[in-house]
Amino acid sequence: MPTPCPVCERHIMAHNPQKGDRTYEEDYCSHYCREFDSRNLKMVLKSDNKHHSGMLKWPQIHIPCEMCAEPTLLIHDLEKCNRQFCSTACYHKLLGGKKRGMEPAFLLLSILKHRATYYPKTAEMRCERLADYMGRGHKQTNSFRVASMLKRWVASGIIIYIDRPSRKAGDYKFDLNRLGDTPLAKSMLDWVTMSYAERVAALSQPLNT
Repeated sequence: MPTPCPVCERHIMAHNPQKGDRTYEEDYCSHYCREFDSRNLKMVLKSDNKHHSGMLKWPQIHIPCEMCAEPTLLIHDLEKCNRQFCSTACYHKLLGGKKRGMEPAFLLLSILKHRATYYPKTAEMRCERLADYMGRGHKQTNSFRVASMLKRWVASGIIIYIDRPSRKAGDYKFDLNRLGDTPLAKSMLDWVTMSYAERVAALSQPLNT
């Protein structure tokens, strides 16, 4: 049986995602409900109309766009509760890096960032688990493909590789300090469009601690 969301009681569909669901959000049905809970929000009056007296609705929630950092509206709606971009224009900037595999890479790094942000004690993840999350609502992949995709982002410094001598493959962890206040999609797009000299300079910058 699916687990009910602790905020709205909608089923958490991480293991069997439908359109709009997040495959890696396993404690809430959506990012909207996670934000609603973490911010200690309450339902608000539907309107001042006398016909709506006592009727409540879910409040609007804003989070930073993953490309431009402008406010992105989250609504308690199946298709708008997990938005990450403020507009199609910002999303298309990410898709502009299609030849570089930016869309699946963004999902991969979003999973790792989510884990580091909300579960810091278990932020280190194996490729097999990452492949499982990605395969639930995206094209099927495997641990070898995941490891290959992560090489670029380990080189960028945004992902940390932890060697595990007791087994063939190590773990990966998102470096929130390296990202700082820069939106994830923008950071990724900036990296793939930098020259070699610009990358060296970027890696020499002090971390945001």
